[in-house]
Amino acid sequence: MALGGATGIFTVNDSTATDDLTVSSAITDSTHGVTKAGAGTLVLTGASTFAGAYTTGAGVTIVK
Repeated sequence: MALGGATGIFTVNDSTATDDLTVSSAITDSTHGVTKAGAGTLVLTGASTFAGAYTTGAGVTIVK
């Protein structure tokens, strides 16, 4: 998943599922990062290569 020259923002709401959102594709960008918002659990399983910052505003992020 190419970020396309902008920070990728994932808003993940909390639900009854253990993992609320799983992203299995690689997240790529040479300069931008990723922001995770919302109280849910985000799971990243791809071989991501983004160069920017990773920010979590709330909830949980699991990197596999």
